[in-house]
Amino acid sequence: MCYNPRMTRRNILILLWSTAASGRDFLYGLSIYLKSRPSWNIRLMPTAEELSPDIVRSIRSGAFDGIVTDENTLASNPVLRARKETSLVVFGTRPLEDKDKNVTYIQNDDRMIGRLGAQHFLGLGNFRSFGFVPTVVPHVWSRDRAEGFAEELAKTGQTAEVFDKNSRRRSLTAWLRQLPKPCAVMAAWDSRAIEVVETAKKAGFDIPRQVAVLGVDNDELICGFTSPSISSVYPPHEENGIAAGKALNRLFAKTRGKKKPVILCSGAKIIQRESTAPLTPAAHLILSALEFIQKNATRNIRVDDVVRHLKVSRRLADLRFQEFQGESILETITRIRLEEVAKRLLTTQLPASTIAKTCGFEDVSYLGKLFRRKYGETLQRWRKSHLPDDRPR
Repeated sequence: MCYNPRMTRRNILILLWSTAASGRDFLYGLSIYLKSRPSWNIRLMPTAEELSPDIVRSIRSGAFDGIVTDENTLASNPVLRARKETSLVVFGTRPLEDKDKNVTYIQNDDRMIGRLGAQHFLGLGNFRSFGFVPTVVPHVWSRDRAEGFAEELAKTGQTAEVFDKNSRRRSLTAWLRQLPKPCAVMAAWDSRAIEVVETAKKAGFDIPRQVAVLGVDNDELICGFTSPSISSVYPPHEENGIAAGKALNRLFAKTRGKKKPVILCSGAKIIQRESTAPLTPAAHLILSALEFIQKNATRNIRVDDVVRHLKVSRRLADLRFQEFQGESILETITRIRLEEVAKRLLTTQLPASTIAKTCGFEDVSYLGKLFRRKYGETLQRWRKSHLPDDRPR
């Protein structure tokens, strides 16, 4: 009998803790795929406390056909491997000793993330030194990011010093002090980047003029909470979530030759904020404007709102936007709104008229003209052509 993923009923357990930005992004991407699987029954557990004895018994009894989780949860809960018949998809790095054919790992290209961080710093100007701050507890992904960072710098004859809390320079403060200034420091993830920023500030260093800092994960709650705000590498976590759904479906299908033990996701990008801002006042002005537009574009803001936020003249604001962005303030607002429209077309089933209003466009026909000019397709055609590969059209 041919396997039909839309008709075959499956019970799926999702154990992803939503306290971290990456976990929330994984869930969001996974939810996009799950919309195409109406026959799958989903049990979501967003906190570790919900892994109750009843759930453990259900796992052991085979109540779930598939489980989606992350590497740390899997390591601390061996019960998730209680049945070989249960398909398992894991966000994280596959251990060398894991040979289970019914498990697929969804992994970021962490070396690429490190290389991207180095490229960002190299493009900002002349730093006298570069450093990398890994996670406190060793992780493979942290090591890979550090190695990618160093490899990219080496192409230009630069070296990266990796902070080691077990060295004779145990203090992060002491380590930062000995880096020739200005220096550029990449942290393994955003929480670590906060430590670097706070330590540098207490030591009296100006950020970003003396110490530029870059994190990973783009946790907006963390990155926007500090002063200055923290630039971050944004891994393709939503893509990871979609890939997890597809991998689970392949495991269910049991089609020979299509299963992959590891799926590597690339496509990370830099979200620049104040901690790696170019040093000119004009560049700071543009960065502040872009953050304001990103946060408020769907609220029907106008050019005057941006100008008031910047507290400069309209003429100066327009001049700086053309100089650094190559587009006007109005064009920037429109572009960001259109990007949000495209995202909602893909991730929701809302009609175009509703999406138009929620993204600041009162006239859906006007939106359609702008959208076609930017993307080369109508709203409906773009939505159909960009759905996940195996999602019904």
